[in-house]
Amino acid sequence: MLVLLFFFSAAMWPFFVKGPTSLWSWEHVQVSRESILYGIAMGLRLDAFVGTGLIFLSTTRNEEMTNGLIRLGCPYPLAFALSTALRLVPTFAGAGATIIQAQVSRGLDLESGNILSRVGKFIPQAVPLFIYAIRHTNLLAMALESKGFSPESKRSLYYEPRMGASDYIVLFGLMVLLAVLIYLRLALHLGAIIPGRL
Repeated sequence: MLVLLFFFSAAMWPFFVKGPTSLWSWEHVQVSRESILYGIAMGLRLDAFVGTGLIFLSTTRNEEMTNGLIRLGCPYPLAFALSTALRLVPTFAGAGATIIQAQVSRGLDLESGNILSRVGKFIPQAVPLFIYAIRHTNLLAMALESKGFSPESKRSLYYEPRMGASDYIVLFGLMVLLAVLIYLRLALHLGAIIPGRL
């Protein structure tokens, strides 16, 4: 996925960004050296964002993230909704894989044809997935109501993490690194491929 994100960004951005050093042009379309470098840089940014999110979700438990959001002052209903949505993602992914395997076992051919026809074959599989999502969400709502769930009620948390010395050292180091990088970019324009664009 990261390779595809990088490839599509590097391939698409050069057609939408213009730079002074033209390499190829045709009517209103122009590809320049700076636009290619800009596309590569944006691909690396996208990969960094997605990779960081994947690492965060892979190393942080849902309860820890909910607790952290509440301690940062986020309202409990918002933190609960976010944690519930993240908890449902693997459930729906597993249900989608099960639906596709069931259809393939019944004779659905997903490998033949060009890429557009193959993508079109996946669209009807979304209908049972949507029905499953609605049913699962309804069951979750009924379970919360039967347990007397109220977002406004005062609640205590079993897991209470504490910041240690190593946490403060890492946090301070990251803040210093961020300040240095912002200075290099804004004051020295280091890494700016096309002037005026971040």
